[in-house]
Amino acid sequence: DVEQKVLIPFSEFVTTANDQITITKYLRSIQNKLNKNYYPNVIGTDMSWALINSVLTTFNSCSISDYLNIVFEKLFINEKINIEEKIKTKIYLCSTHVLKNIIKKAKKIKVDKSVQYSFLFVFTLIQNSRSILEVENYLQNIHNVFNNPVFDESVVYSFNLLQQMIKDRKLTNIDFSEERTPEQTIRDNEFKSYFKSSKLVIEEEKIEKNSPFKKYYDGLIEGFKQNISIKGEKCYKKNRYYSPDLFIILKNQLFNLPLWTGVLLNDCKISYKIKSRLSNNPVENWFF
Repeated sequence: DVEQKVLIPFSEFVTTANDQITITKYLRSIQNKLNKNYYPNVIGTDMSWALINSVLTTFNSCSISDYLNIVFEKLFINEKINIEEKIKTKIYLCSTHVLKNIIKKAKKIKVDKSVQYSFLFVFTLIQNSRSILEVENYLQNIHNVFNNPVFDESVVYSFNLLQQMIKDRKLTNIDFSEERTPEQTIRDNEFKSYFKSSKLVIEEEKIEKNSPFKKYYDGLIEGFKQNISIKGEKCYKKNRYYSPDLFIILKNQLFNLPLWTGVLLNDCKISYKIKSRLSNNPVENWFF
């Protein structure tokens, strides 16, 4: 209910299977229950390729690779094309799930905790971006801060700019503690074992390899590297934020950029204002 801002569930948990055929079957039954021609503007999911592909198959009749190619064409080649003709429903990865995943990866990097937190804050800037120009501006400055070994004028500029943007976006109250209960840790380990033994890793690698976003951003980042000068290195103090491994975490997420940023949310035509990020936590909380 968009007026009362109350969730109105119309279907309970439907299957424990994590395969595309089963999920697609249930999604189509839900679609038919509502209206055969019903196409939601945006659907929030967790990081399951089976679920994502099922949603895209049901509502857009396309695969995730097709989806990324169509969106890339819209964002980089011809912004005037009407992608709604091909993509009636957009996919958005739950912002909370994405951030939790990044937190776990960042905590494995052996750097000072304050550097980890700084990286997580700037990651949220890209997560909240609503245009490609905004993404690339943040990306260039983040690359400079975490890949330049010396704290020169360019790093000072990039650091101050990012810090100001975090304050302006009121992101300073985000909790990065991510403390896990023993039960959650057991569940995480079980899922990790399942993930490694399944075809999910192979599928993600295939999607990443064929993504036009990966090819584009790999080239863009190579250009950023050329702007980092080692001249006069002895004249500057060491950059305490220097951690290429942290930046790689971000780089490895760019192949599916439209799925976890707000670059497509501007076009969503619904009766209430969408922010720059969405979460399916209220839906998950319904089951607990």
